[in-house]
Amino acid sequence: LISKPITGALRLIGVLAAGEEASPEEHKDGLETLNSLIDSFNTQQLLVSYTQEKVYTPPVGGWKSMVTIGNGIQFDYNETAPIDIYGMWLRDAAGMDYPVRPMTMESWIGMVNKSIVARPSMYIAQFGPDTSVEIQFNTIPYATDEMHIMARMPFKGGYAPTDDINWDYGFERMLRYNLAVELAPEYGVMPSQLVLANAQGSIEDIKQNNYRPLANEVDRALMKRSQ
Repeated sequence: LISKPITGALRLIGVLAAGEEASPEEHKDGLETLNSLIDSFNTQQLLVSYTQEKVYTPPVGGWKSMVTIGNGIQFDYNETAPIDIYGMWLRDAAGMDYPVRPMTMESWIGMVNKSIVARPSMYIAQFGPDTSVEIQFNTIPYATDEMHIMARMPFKGGYAPTDDINWDYGFERMLRYNLAVELAPEYGVMPSQLVLANAQGSIEDIKQNNYRPLANEVDRALMKRSQ
């Protein structure tokens, strides 16, 4: 839950006792500060993210060998795009799942016919600088298939404290300690040296473990869109 780092931060600075939960007002104020803190991290290229299963029904006009996701009407799916893909599968009308494996650019270029209609077994994803993603299949999916992605998503805010967020590795701890530092002056308390040290240390841990999605650098002219 988004409320977990808020409650944890208030406990770290002694506003809440162990086992005590934050009030609705404390949640509201904490969420505002949390969103501001995340915005600050994002501007420092320390992108806060979480994992979510995304489901995509066939786009308008039906499946093609390539689909695009991003904010704008020029994309097949006008919504926030994943910043990484951990896994993908297609689900047929009967609910049966079929895994789709990532492939290399060399393998994709070497495939002769990518315009046949057959359930894809492989894909390649290209992440653009405009926070969009192009997903290219080795074949065109069947008309009734759904695309399921276990995706790494950027945290954009606009959530309620009760929303369930599966934070990526280390982010919840980083947010809890750094939120404690941010909230402490509002409650007239001084965070301990341990909290301050853990706040900074958790940022360094994220920087060491965080990574940018693997973007396939290729001339877009090679990525000819199949109709």
